[in-house]
Order: sequence, then structure tokens, then C-alpha cells
Amino acid sequence: MTTKTSPKSSELPEKGATTFKCQLCGETKPLDEVLVSTRFFPPLIVCRECDKE
Repeated sequence: MTTKTSPKSSELPEKGATTFKCQLCGETKPLDEVLVSTRFFPPLIVCRECDKE
């Protein structure tokens, strides 16, 4: 059985902020940092930091 832990209050986005989860690093980031990486097929939704790598 697996249990999920809720994110710490410091990791939670501010109320009303739209976020996404990076498909490479798994971190939750604000929508301002979203990029579609077309280096992969199918294209991945990644954050700016992961797209640089």
C-alpha cells in the first residue's frame, strides 16, 4: 500500500495561482514557466530549467 503525503505549506502555490507538474523533474511550478519540449516524441510539457538541459 502506498501513501501520498501532502506538500508542505511552503511548496503550495498561492491561492488562485495556476500551476503545472513538470513531466521530467516532477516539480510543481507556476504556469509562467511552462514550455512544450518538441525534442521528444510525443512532445513533453516541461519547465524552463528542464528544457535547458
